[in-house]
Amino acid sequence: MYTKTGNLRLVQKINRSLVLNLIKVKGSISRADISKITKLTRSTVSSIVDYLIRKNLIKEIGLTSSGVGRKAILLELNSKAYHLIGVDLGTLHITVAITDLLGKVEARIEYPTNCQQDKDKIIEKILNYHCHCLSTHFYCFTSNKEVLY
Repeated sequence: MYTKTGNLRLVQKINRSLVLNLIKVKGSISRADISKITKLTRSTVSSIVDYLIRKNLIKEIGLTSSGVGRKAILLELNSKAYHLIGVDLGTLHITVAITDLLGKVEARIEYPTNCQQDKDKIIEKILNYHCHCLSTHFYCFTSNKEVLY
């Protein structure tokens, strides 16, 4: 059985995802427009936007004028704030790719697969490929598989 707090956290996560995905799809949008489209209250939208800015997922990019009233601050996804790592382990090759939050490939490396190796050796190779690929973006794995910046 869910508690009231558990339900509140779930609703917060759903609303954050809704706002973040809307910003991603629209490219740039104001808080007021987010409120109109999502039907969330302006205070809820402001709270979510403040949270997403603190997490560096979105950024304020400038002002827009609707002709009447105060100019709105436009928001957009901070696509370079974080990067995603993808691995395709195929029978003939291993592909490691790094993308920004919009899915734009920033680095890609492909190596032949050696099917004769055990799984631990293959995993070690994949981690080494990650390190090689990430080193172009100032990241590298330590021996205990933590990411350094």
